[in-house]
Amino acid sequence: MAGMHIHHRPAKVLTFSRDAVRAMDSAAVHEFAIPSLVLMENAATAIAEVAFSIVEKQPNPFVLICAGPGNNGGDGLCVARKLANRRVPVSILLATPREKLSKDARAHLTIADRMSLPIHVESFSHPGWSIAAIKVDHGAPTLIIDALLGTGADREPAPPLTDLITEINDLRHNEKVKTLSVDIPTGLDADSGEPIGSHDTVIRADTTITLAGLKMGFENPASRAFTGEVLVGDIGVPIELLERFGTRPKVIR
Repeated sequence: MAGMHIHHRPAKVLTFSRDAVRAMDSAAVHEFAIPSLVLMENAATAIAEVAFSIVEKQPNPFVLICAGPGNNGGDGLCVARKLANRRVPVSILLATPREKLSKDARAHLTIADRMSLPIHVESFSHPGWSIAAIKVDHGAPTLIIDALLGTGADREPAPPLTDLITEINDLRHNEKVKTLSVDIPTGLDADSGEPIGSHDTVIRADTTITLAGLKMGFENPASRAFTGEVLVGDIGVPIELLERFGTRPKVIR
């Protein structure tokens, strides 16, 4: 978004491959003793700031957070709490059975449950059911947060997740619903900046809030069709690790 300023930005913005992100996260936890839940909390703070800046001037904002099974989904679940605390109406669409969530994501789901935030679990037996049902209960969202799959994804999304991706893209195209992707649009390869599978199985975001640093694939100009504007959010990784695992961003023309 033009003129958007994010306060939670790393001291040094570098570029990371998929493997470098994994190694950096592991070093932050095991070498620097930063709990992974702290990294997730920091990520959510940066994401929530961007999300709030998108909806704060809308007359009747409603944010739908689509969360997958891993840490990307955990970031989204944590964002739900932060937006709710700012009196922004939110609803969570859990695109995986509860028992398949990662440990950290489950922790944030428990908090969301105890806050009585609306949580819908994807009905995989009824493709296309989920967002349509949420619209009946809550109205159309003004912002969808894509926290389905992160940089670690290296396989094309499969049905029924592909149905959800289609729903989100259709809402953005036909109803002008803004879409914010967490770290990377679901279905985009972090290293190449190309769809992992077909172009139809990638979220097309208006804004991507990528975490800790830029992703190598963003240097591919073709990635812009999916990422929209790219912002970088700080997750509290020590600058020593950013410099150890990251490289200088290339100038994209």
